[in-house]
Amino acid sequence: MVGGKPNLVFFDSAGKTVVDVGINGTALPTGHAAGITVLDGNEDIPGTGKIRAGFGVIPSGPEAGAGESTFDGNGVVRSAVGSTVDGSIAFAALYDATGVSRTGLTYDPGINFTGSFSDDASGDVRSSVGSGVDGSYSGAFIYDAAGKLRNQIIYIPSVNFNAFQTQDGAGHGLAAVGNFLVTDAPHLIQANESFLDLSDTAGTLRVFEFQNSTNEGGIDFDPGSTTVQGSWGNP
Repeated sequence: MVGGKPNLVFFDSAGKTVVDVGINGTALPTGHAAGITVLDGNEDIPGTGKIRAGFGVIPSGPEAGAGESTFDGNGVVRSAVGSTVDGSIAFAALYDATGVSRTGLTYDPGINFTGSFSDDASGDVRSSVGSGVDGSYSGAFIYDAAGKLRNQIIYIPSVNFNAFQTQDGAGHGLAAVGNFLVTDAPHLIQANESFLDLSDTAGTLRVFEFQNSTNEGGIDFDPGSTTVQGSWGNP
């Protein structure tokens, strides 16, 4: 018994802990934590007495969750697989030698995303590939060191859009190349019509070009305005 709760420990022949199984009644003010830990530093696993693997459930608090983790010989977490206690979010993550998450998978309806991600050494997301949990979109997204979206390849049926886009650090769209998915008669758009648009750093459209089964052409605008400067093609 530890803290009034059952605890089972497996030792090697020298009395060093190998596996610890139990319930921690003092881990949380509103509940208990239960789990299994495997340690090194014994005759079965070389090391210095660090936890190398764990499995458990913490029902509340900032570390609440259910899952398993592995650790290196310095006690730094290197991988984790688990979910929230209610099962609404699930994840798998890999960490570097400093304990910073670098890549993984996530399913999170709260942000409407299921897919993979990669982080830099500061723990900031630098890329992700996936789709909406509700199926509303799918794509690949690339971020800069400040966490700003800079490039994306995205498919969004609800807004008739399938394209590659670039943005500046302020979030202004600079370029897009893609196609419309279905016919939009009020705007004279045909299904699978291809397009290119280029904007300035204020996010103002400067050049638009298109091609469909019957027409092709484009227009460009005066700097900082919506006044057409020129046009070409046979629209």
